[in-house]
Amino acid sequence: MVGDMKFCLKKVLLVSLFLPVSQGWAQSTEVDASITSYTVTAVVQRYPSGSIQSGETANQAIKDVGESRQKIDARYAAEKQACYPKFFTNACLNKAKERHYESLQAVRPIELEANSYIRHARVSERDQRLEESAKAREARAKGNTSVPVPQINDMPRESGLSDAQRAARAQDVADRNAERAERERQRRAAEESNAKQRAQNVERYEEKVRESEERQKEVARRKAERAAEQPVK
Repeated sequence: MVGDMKFCLKKVLLVSLFLPVSQGWAQSTEVDASITSYTVTAVVQRYPSGSIQSGETANQAIKDVGESRQKIDARYAAEKQACYPKFFTNACLNKAKERHYESLQAVRPIELEANSYIRHARVSERDQRLEESAKAREARAKGNTSVPVPQINDMPRESGLSDAQRAARAQDVADRNAERAERERQRRAAEESNAKQRAQNVERYEEKVRESEERQKEVARRKAERAAEQPVK
């Protein structure tokens, strides 16, 4: 009788110990199933090639791709964890890795198109501003370069000066005015050229920054993949 009671107590104790573990495993399996069921189909269909035609759409596309990448990485991590208990572990891991790579490649063109649209929109906006500024300067320069030659009657009369001398002085005044107008035109042209060069330098710098960020993201992604591929000890 005492032996039977001890056996029952042991059985109850074992069941109580394993019950929370089994429940937790079931919950984990349910969460992993929701993660592993994610696909990029919705994102890819939302942004077919050539569909990004506004800055708002481009920014939203970049945001959606970022969220999609996070889900792709989470799915990959969950699939790898599910592979370790299986008999053909390596084959399962290779399949998960291939799916991860294919999903990333599927959403990457969306991000590239969005970044390209934003970059070209900025360039077009800058060129438009420069063109409008150049037209305004050209209009002002035309008004300044139209320097009339003073007439003899407009020159102050000075004693002892002949009409020829007064005419020569009038022409000299006109020449000096024309020189000043030409220097002003050259100065404005130089300013326009410098402004355009600065804008091009800014664009090249921003492009290098974007390329550097892309390389850093790619390096970080590869490091994360290699770290995730290491067997759990």
